[in-house]
Order: sequence, then C-alpha cells, then structure tokens
Amino acid sequence: MADTDTHFHESETELLTELEGTLVREFRTCRALQELVKQERHMLMAGDVENLSRMVEEKEILLDQLNQIEEQRRLVIGKLADQFVGLEDPTALSELIRHVDQPVSKRLEHLYAGIGTVIEQVREFNHGNQALALNGLKRVDAVQAYLLDLFQKPGVYQPPGGARAMEPALVWDVDQRT
Repeated sequence: MADTDTHFHESETELLTELEGTLVREFRTCRALQELVKQERHMLMAGDVENLSRMVEEKEILLDQLNQIEEQRRLVIGKLADQFVGLEDPTALSELIRHVDQPVSKRLEHLYAGIGTVIEQVREFNHGNQALALNGLKRVDAVQAYLLDLFQKPGVYQPPGGARAMEPALVWDVDQRT
C-alpha cells in the first residue's frame, strides 16, 4: 500500500512539474508576444508596411504556439484534477492551486498571475495598435479621395464657387438628310 502511495505521489509531483514547465513556456511566449506588439506600435507610427507584414506573420506563429501550450496546460490540469478529490471546478487552475503544497502553489500562483498581467498588457497594446492602424487607413482613404477629385475631369464647366451647372440636354441623334 505504501508503494502505491509513493507511486501516486510521484505521479502528482511529475504532473505538477510538467504544469509548472508549461506555465513557464506560456509566460515566455506571452512576453515574446508583448515585445512583438510593442515593436508593431513603432512600425505603425513609422508607417513601415513591409516590417508590419513580417510582424503579423510572427504574431500568428506566437498565437499558434500559445494555443498549443494552452491545450497542453488543460491536459495536465485534467490529469491533476483526477488526483484530487472534491474540486469544485476541476478545469480551473486557481481551484487546483488551492489543493497543492505551499511552495509549489506559490510558484504556480505567481506564474498564473504573471501570465494574466502580460496578456492584459498585450490586449491594451493591441487596442492601441488597432486604433493607429485604423487612423492610418482613414488617412490613406482621405488622400486617395482628394487625389481622385483632383484628377477627375468635370463633365461640365463649373466656375469656382458658382452654382452647379445644369446637366446638358439630351440630344437624339437623328439624321436630317432625308
């Protein structure tokens, strides 16, 4: 029986170590995303479209990695939830942390809180970047409309500041040589 308890405890320890490693990878990936979003802000302000395209691709890669890490975290939490009896929400990391020994729970809490903080900062930067990008697009649209107005020939002469000229009368093309 003692051997079964030791095996059970080792399995729990291994799962907690795996969970901690997964959270560390998630935190590092979130920090990389945060740095990328900060760089994206500088590129938007500079109007560097070429580097913005590259950054969007890098951002997609990081988001894919985050999805994979999150899925791995869910699997580990699910395995750990099987180890603990009486969890109210077996899928919640915060619930699981309350049932883990003190030193490990503190590390997990710090990692989880750090991930949440970084993600919130990424969201704030993203909203700012989105506003910058939309302003840039509005400027481009305004310049394009202005240029089109300059180069379009008016259909009828119109003196500056004058009333709009009436449309020319319809003329039927009738042959008068009969």
